[in-house]
Amino acid sequence: STGGRTGDLTGARPLRLTTTDGEVVDADAVVVTAPAPAAASLLADAAPRTAALLRRIEYASVAVVTLGFARSQIRHRLDAAGMIVAAGEGLLTTACSFASSKWPHWADADEVVLRASVGRHGDGRAVSMDDDELVAAVRDELAPLLGITGEPARRRVSRWHHALPQYFRGHRSLVAEIESCLADETAEPSPGRVVLAGAAYRGLGVPACIAQAEAAAAAVLAALAGEERRQSAP
Repeated sequence: STGGRTGDLTGARPLRLTTTDGEVVDADAVVVTAPAPAAASLLADAAPRTAALLRRIEYASVAVVTLGFARSQIRHRLDAAGMIVAAGEGLLTTACSFASSKWPHWADADEVVLRASVGRHGDGRAVSMDDDELVAAVRDELAPLLGITGEPARRRVSRWHHALPQYFRGHRSLVAEIESCLADETAEPSPGRVVLAGAAYRGLGVPACIAQAEAAAAAVLAALAGEERRQSAP
């Protein structure tokens, strides 16, 4: 971590990172875990072809609306983990987790906590709504599905703008092309010093991101060990 926003990466030896605050950090290797658009900006000078490919990865803005109700306000038994809403339904809500059914310690016995996910690629309606409007819209959508009466006693809205990478058909091939291009553009003076990891590439979930982080660390260690062997060779 540079302790600030990274603005530029120069493929010199050592690698030189310049933050937007003007701090300069020299590094033997760099693991880029920023979202694809930020990674593209970071690599624009050191790996311009890779940056162009990274910009092809699109993102959606999403939000989570957490609502707390009295158990008596909801007719549904909530005897499941939650529900998924098909895109063809045209709703703002894409899914709803019956959070207090999954994690009973989240609420008292006479309370219910619901967590609704909102927003998908191509649907930016939620972005233009303020928190009050979004809460009302989600409550109105869930009411006929779950038999909700009245208003929530508690609520929280959490937003992530342009945060959810989209895996369209051919994504795996695009990622392979990005990684191949990056390896080619940053091969000098030694290969494998710049690697990518994160939700934009090989899985969105926490386990997938942990696996990518471990693979990235292993790749960097192997690259540095290889460089050390080359330098020590007679």
